[in-house]
Amino acid sequence: MAVIYYKFRSQRDDLISTIKFDGTGLTVFELKREIIYANKLINSTDTDILLYHVEDPDKEYDDDNEVIQRASTVLVRRTSGGKKGRGNVLRYMAGKPRIAKFQAPIPVSTTDSAPVIPTNEEERIRQMFNQQDDQWNQQQALMATAQRVESNRQNLKLDENIPEYYICYKCGEKGKHHIRNCPKNNDPNWDGIRIKKTTGIPKSYLRTVDNPTDIVNEPNQNFMVNEEGKYVVAVADKKAWQRYQTIQQSKQEEDDFPIEDPELRDPHSGKLWKTPVRTKCCKQLYSRPYIEDLLLESDFKCPNCGQEDIYLDSLEVDEALQRKVDLFVEQHKRKNEREEEPNKRQHLATMVPTMMPFMPFPAPLPLPTNNQK
Repeated sequence: MAVIYYKFRSQRDDLISTIKFDGTGLTVFELKREIIYANKLINSTDTDILLYHVEDPDKEYDDDNEVIQRASTVLVRRTSGGKKGRGNVLRYMAGKPRIAKFQAPIPVSTTDSAPVIPTNEEERIRQMFNQQDDQWNQQQALMATAQRVESNRQNLKLDENIPEYYICYKCGEKGKHHIRNCPKNNDPNWDGIRIKKTTGIPKSYLRTVDNPTDIVNEPNQNFMVNEEGKYVVAVADKKAWQRYQTIQQSKQEEDDFPIEDPELRDPHSGKLWKTPVRTKCCKQLYSRPYIEDLLLESDFKCPNCGQEDIYLDSLEVDEALQRKVDLFVEQHKRKNEREEEPNKRQHLATMVPTMMPFMPFPAPLPLPTNNQK
């Protein structure tokens, strides 16, 4: 049984693994597939497997049809495919090697030298094995230059009753052909299109797309298919973003409150107190965001007295001062609402259309009476 030795670049020199097989050599494609099986990289769809020469670590085996002889040693490099699900592991698992566009034929010597008959039996056995190796090398050279012939016949019956919602997960076309008859099946350089389903995504975050061709060309954008079989893409949550902007704006307004009472002003920031707390060691008053940053930077050491092991959960909230701060904020908001109320009324008055003046109903006419004298 023949053996080929391999080692990952990131491993030590003494960690050498082996691939056992029957024959005189393996192609680069077959060796990569055996390495993927041996190292359990079947589910690593984002990984590229590359082989390099041991003599020249920068020289790569870029031809999948090149034969690596037995008892050889190669270097294996495992890198990222660049995109999610675009590694070459899937191609080697599918069993389709790349077709080289330009491949120089390997010269085969046709001159037959005069056979030399050895006199020793050991030399005769060695000559027999050498002749077998030469014949196998010549056969591999002819196979490398031969043209690949595939007999994949299309099943036209599958394309007769294709529904409109059917999607070919090979090329992404909808309602045109079956995946077995996809024109990309015979293209070994086609990496495929990643199609996802909209499981768990609310409909308000999805936008319907008629033609996903332009979206697929973008590197960070993948289109999805909803339950109705339509192409959709994910969009940003505008309501959540507006809610976040409103919260940030309200916080900014609280920081800009005019503070006249010095008790409500933080001496470190000069603004309103934000969750005033006291340290357990020296009872010094700080705002919680300010003291938490100081404790984390100083390895939980009190900035006032130098006491160590002052953890964040040991800070005590000054409830009396917090009630004063909440009351001040509430009064200030009410004052602003009262000041803005006349402007709102004036704005509403301009929006209400001018009404017709009230026209009272005419008085009813008196009923005619017959005065009989």
